[in-house]
This record gives sequence, C-alpha cells and structure tokens, in this order.
Amino acid sequence: MAKRLGRDGSTVTRWLQKYRQGGLSELLALKSAPGKLPHLSPEALAGLQKRLEQPRLFQKLRRNRGVALWETYQLNLTYPTVYH
Repeated sequence: MAKRLGRDGSTVTRWLQKYRQGGLSELLALKSAPGKLPHLSPEALAGLQKRLEQPRLFQKLRRNRGVALWETYQLNLTYPTVYH
C-alpha cells in the first residue's frame, strides 16, 4: 500500500493506527502545535470559509494566492496556508 501511495511504510502504519483509534474523524483531524497562535483571526477564518463555499470565489482566491485576504484582513499568507 505504501509503495502504491508513494509514502513511507511508517506513514501508512501511523494512518492505520489513527483510523483504528478514532475512525475517519481521527484520521482527518487537523492538529496544530500546542501554544501556536493561529494565523487567522476568528473573523478572518469565518470570512474565508464563507468565500470557500462559493466555487467562483474559491477559484479567484486560488488564482490570487490570498490577495483577497490581504485586502480584507491585512493578512499576508501563502496559498498553502490559506488552503490548509
């Protein structure tokens, strides 16, 4: 399975352990480092989530690589951060 997915065997083992412990929700849970402050304020996150619900706006956000977040919230984030 690891070879087919292009991942290390230990990664697949870790995924399976997470799935066994908590099912799909545990496997898909996004975790952050303890004590790390989020890049987005609750207001900015809510605004971004609202935009992502609209496919056209999501495509525009993707093309602009987060420019809309700068214009609205003065956040200078990379696209991978926005996507995450």
